[in-house]
Amino acid sequence: MKAKNILFPLAGLLLAASCMDDAPQDVSVYGAIATAYETGDDDHYFELDNGKRMATTSNVNSNLVSDSDRVYITYTLNDKPVDGYDYNISLQSIDTVLTLKAKVYDTALPDTLGNDPMTIADGYLTDKWLNLQVSMPGYYSAHRLTLAKSAAVPDTDAGMIDVELRHKLDGDNYGFLGEIVSFDISGLKTAYPDKQGIRVKIKDHNANDEYNTYEYLFQAYSEPQITNVRQQRQ
Repeated sequence: MKAKNILFPLAGLLLAASCMDDAPQDVSVYGAIATAYETGDDDHYFELDNGKRMATTSNVNSNLVSDSDRVYITYTLNDKPVDGYDYNISLQSIDTVLTLKAKVYDTALPDTLGNDPMTIADGYLTDKWLNLQVSMPGYYSAHRLTLAKSAAVPDTDAGMIDVELRHKLDGDNYGFLGEIVSFDISGLKTAYPDKQGIRVKIKDHNANDEYNTYEYLFQAYSEPQITNVRQQRQ
């Protein structure tokens, strides 16, 4: 994994604004995870995870962002509407988001996946993506993250898919790496269609098992609410 020193809050992500007090007037700057799509004129628009689409007044460098890339963007909202879009924005910054595909094992999870410590700061779940903000020891180290389901292990909660987020650290423990990761969980959703969400097990920095539970959002294109995240320790 390529190291990135990014740590963006996900809670209230699509509508969580910070005000620029030193501007001539208060201008709210928003942050969101989105998917970038190319348009016919070699530009891009953004689709939020709740299905809303954003047109941008700023050109996006196609050498930096490709079609269907997951991105984290910051932006301001413009009053002037654009036909066919839900929002018209001025792009402030853009960064690609690491995307990984969830894996299903028929047997117990292999030790080769590692079980090094990490922290989940926040996250939310859709029918397609589990988006997590994670922190891991080892700023200059190589990291490998795997979201894995063992079909041989029964789910603890009948309504949740039990998965493990495994972390393999290759290197020193100097500093911490902050990262936003989008896990493609569409295969899990298809394999377990009657579940209401996902229960994620990790190893925390005290070598304890930690569980984070996320329920599916946006089935009816509702606005994001991250209050459904519950954390347990044992």
